[in-house]
Amino acid sequence: MRHHHDSRMSSRFIALMLMLVFGRPLIGQVRLDYVSPGVQIGRTLGVGNFVSAQITVGAFGDDNRGYPGATIGMRWQEKGTTVYMDVQLSAIAVGAGIGIALIFPQPGRGRDKLIESGLRFKGYAGMLAYATYDVLKLKGKPYEKNIGLIVVKPSGPIFEFGFF
Repeated sequence: MRHHHDSRMSSRFIALMLMLVFGRPLIGQVRLDYVSPGVQIGRTLGVGNFVSAQITVGAFGDDNRGYPGATIGMRWQEKGTTVYMDVQLSAIAVGAGIGIALIFPQPGRGRDKLIESGLRFKGYAGMLAYATYDVLKLKGKPYEKNIGLIVVKPSGPIFEFGFF
């Protein structure tokens, strides 16, 4: 039953990500302005070090209210591999996001099935290299706090087309 709930939550979250990035604006013109791959090193407080790789896609806001984006990434550390998906809103050099995290055991350590899932909240500040702080809330466990440094390489525009 747990996996059914997790897959339903993941499906809803992916739909939300797609609406955020591609649904702005719905009439007139749609564009995906940037893709931004990144590599991160950091530490889960009280647990140990990690390395992450991620890719973010998003759009630049025409109304100066921020830049929406959607991220998918993987984090590797001793306890297991975390796959995360989130939506974010950035403003010049700062941003924040919310998403989900799925934790799997390291390969060769028994099963390859999902062992935990939870909500992920993140904040960041910088330009091309960002200081990061994220919190993972797993059911029945204390908050897991992570600090890190991520380097990104944004590029774009990816595509743009009009409906009219």
